Amino acid sequence: MAEEAKAVGWGILGTADIARKLVRAISRAGGSRLVAVGSRTLERVESWCEQNQIPSEVARYGNYEEVLRDGKVDVVYIPLPTSMHKEWVQKAADAGKHILCEKPVGMNAQEVEEMIACCEHNNVQFMDGVMWMHHVRVPVLRKAVDNQDMMGEVVRIVTSFTFFGGEEFDRTNIRMKSNLDGLGCVGDLGWYNVRAIVWAFQKEPNEDYQVYAVAHKRNSEGVIKSLNATLFYDDGRFASLDCGFDTNCRQTLEIAGTKSSIRLDDFVLNASEESSSFIVNTSAFKDSGMIVEQTSSKHEAGGCCQEVRMVECMSKIVRTRQLEDYWPKIALQTQRTIDAIMKSAESGQPVKLK
Repeated sequence: MAEEAKAVGWGILGTADIARKLVRAISRAGGSRLVAVGSRTLERVESWCEQNQIPSEVARYGNYEEVLRDGKVDVVYIPLPTSMHKEWVQKAADAGKHILCEKPVGMNAQEVEEMIACCEHNNVQFMDGVMWMHHVRVPVLRKAVDNQDMMGEVVRIVTSFTFFGGEEFDRTNIRMKSNLDGLGCVGDLGWYNVRAIVWAFQKEPNEDYQVYAVAHKRNSEGVIKSLNATLFYDDGRFASLDCGFDTNCRQTLEIAGTKSSIRLDDFVLNASEESSSFIVNTSAFKDSGMIVEQTSSKHEAGGCCQEVRMVECMSKIVRTRQLEDYWPKIALQTQRTIDAIMKSAESGQPVKLK
């Protein structure tokens, strides 16, 4: 009972399907417990809690404000439509709650800047829900990427994240509604692609690069269903991404250097909680280009549930009150790149970032 009293209390604003993942993660995470769930109506939240076997001691509220007023709630998870994020992030921060916000964080970078400023003013942590960054594979991958003896200079990144939504998805899913999640596949899937590029290159927000994007498909509301984009950096490095709701599930990441390349085929959602790995390929032309000499090695990185580790990361920050500026910083950097992609897709012209 003493341990439970020390556990960080989590509240959830909204009953989106993706919130089920976090409920499971909170139940498995050390030092964390779900204490409240809020929805637009009490009937809705009661039904959702019953469907997901939420313990009876978890408070159910028929609005979001009551979750924020609950003194047992230390941190809130916000899986609401993107168009609602700014309002509820700021209200949560003003209520003194730490915030884990689903991606895309905002409709544009100005919104995100205002969210982060509000969190800083209220001395609360802001983090976006990019779960793969919390996997135990990430520090192992980071070490490999930074190994110049193995990789050489990292010069190119290629990443894809797609799935096939289908006609029903196009008609009814909020990610296809311009007034709810108007960034479409760029915000929902491209956010992960951009984060991988930002993370791998370790570029700072003030470094110059330009973006050129092409939206291949849109729905009847003009929401983007399929897009490709290329990021050109002033130092000669570049990255390309592919995201869409119109293709079989793909979640690939290739980080290419002058000596070797690293490849993952499950960079967003790891194939197993029991293990993880990535492939390092080294190839070279021999005999005047007539023969390709290639070696490939699999690097094991251990297993985990990345959602659990994300919850534990946030709960540790809440317990220790040691706020980490890395998370809001990289979220804003990701949003700025998303903005440039959207602007380029609309204008048909490259967009310069600084």
